[in-house]
Amino acid sequence: MQKDLPDNEYKVFVDISPKDLSYAVSPIELHVGRGRHERPASNNLSVEQNLTQTVDGHTVELNATTFKAGQDISLQFDTKNEVPEPYLGASGHVIILDENAENYIHFHRASKDKTQFDTVIEKSGKYKQWAEFQFIGKVTAYSYVIGVK
Repeated sequence: MQKDLPDNEYKVFVDISPKDLSYAVSPIELHVGRGRHERPASNNLSVEQNLTQTVDGHTVELNATTFKAGQDISLQFDTKNEVPEPYLGASGHVIILDENAENYIHFHRASKDKTQFDTVIEKSGKYKQWAEFQFIGKVTAYSYVIGVK
């Protein structure tokens, strides 16, 4: 199914790992349509209090040790006794993006036995994160807005 993007400005991230080369993911600006597009003053992200989501009949709950800048953060996803299937070489992927879409973090599970992901977020602020898991042959994304103090 093809969907056209509305005229606007977008940021695109190309997340690849070329063999034997270093590569840093940074935003690429994409302009769709004619004319000038005004950038929003902010993305109006609201930190979510409920970190449980059900998508396509699969429920995932996010739990974290802390949301403090500069400290180890352990994100644990309770998949309610469903076991994610591997895809793209991992059994789960997490992407975190700051509210200005400048800082991009992509990481995989820290443990084979748990849906636990470990990272460090250097700056305080609002972040949107997507956790992707494959259940019964279909990849499902769960998005959460978190506040890092």
